[in-house]
Amino acid sequence: MRMPTAVAVFLITAGATDAASAVDLINRDAQPHTIVLLQAGQPTRFVIAPHVSFRRVCTACTVEIDGTRRIDAEDSDSVTIREGVPQIGG
Repeated sequence: MRMPTAVAVFLITAGATDAASAVDLINRDAQPHTIVLLQAGQPTRFVIAPHVSFRRVCTACTVEIDGTRRIDAEDSDSVTIREGVPQIGG
């Protein structure tokens, strides 16, 4: 079954917008960190291994590192962890 061109273009554009407006999480440290993502009041807990990046973890959330430090992120922010400290960008 063929999809109308307008529908195909819409789906491609919507997918590109969603990917471009999602938060990335990057661990630059040599040790793992326990992460809690708070999104719409719902926590998601996981461990990020050393030197690992997760793409598109949320669209707007609070990122908590090892139960001590928090940072708010949204849209196309990249949250980078260095020496256990989260920061927006590089």
